[in-house]
Amino acid sequence: MDYSLLLKNFYCAHNRDIDYPDIGFHLHNEYEIYVFISGDVDYMVEQKKYPLVHGDVLLFNNKEIHKPTFLTRIPYERYVIQFNPLAIAPFHCANLDLLACFEQRGNGENNLIRLPQKRREQLLTLLNPMVDTWAGREPGYEILLLSQLLQLLYFLNQEYVSCIQASSISEPLAPPLSSIVAFIDKNLHQDLSLDTLQKLFYINKNYLCKLFKQQTGTTIHSYIVHKRVALAKQLLSAGHTVTETCQMCGFNDYANFIRTFKQMTGVSPARYKNK
Repeated sequence: MDYSLLLKNFYCAHNRDIDYPDIGFHLHNEYEIYVFISGDVDYMVEQKKYPLVHGDVLLFNNKEIHKPTFLTRIPYERYVIQFNPLAIAPFHCANLDLLACFEQRGNGENNLIRLPQKRREQLLTLLNPMVDTWAGREPGYEILLLSQLLQLLYFLNQEYVSCIQASSISEPLAPPLSSIVAFIDKNLHQDLSLDTLQKLFYINKNYLCKLFKQQTGTTIHSYIVHKRVALAKQLLSAGHTVTETCQMCGFNDYANFIRTFKQMTGVSPARYKNK
């Protein structure tokens, strides 16, 4: 078997930070499994905000923007695994799709799995050997790593089905921000300047910026740009040309679209489309 797809951009780590990283909205070309261990963190996925507790699992596909918000300065510990979904495609079977928990849901919907204690302990018995395998990279580690990833995905899909109700724990953004963000998500192709939003929602643009920063920890401009790039990925994957995608995502400047897309994804829109 060719393991190049598995290893390309693969990442697996158990991290603990005392100095909090500055993390804004972002999205990956890979799928991500995030397991929260400790800290005081709300995690935003699209419009949803999840107050995290020990052992929570968040799942992100490559079109969902997300970011942590740190509420207090206590040590931040988590596991993060990123992998290429194409590496898993050959292992689907008739009654189990190992990527279902990433793909068979709407973007920003049902991202959270909240496990009972016994299952949290079982999850750690899957994660720790995987981190060790990736860190050690002994001869033939690719075989072991693939086996461990498949086991982890099997476990998560089982839990996803039984724990999907945990996603109701998410907290919506407070009004009027919830309505404004919902409008943004549905109208990414339109003019979403602060002046436009100010007129549409009868809200001072400076107050809007302050309110957005307070509730999300980042700027409204960052949110809009990341959402537009996420939409661009969907449109390119669906077969739209780069020019069509630029217009449909609300990027009025073609050069800016190319530059922004490449900056956030690591590849040009044309190369992403061809992949």
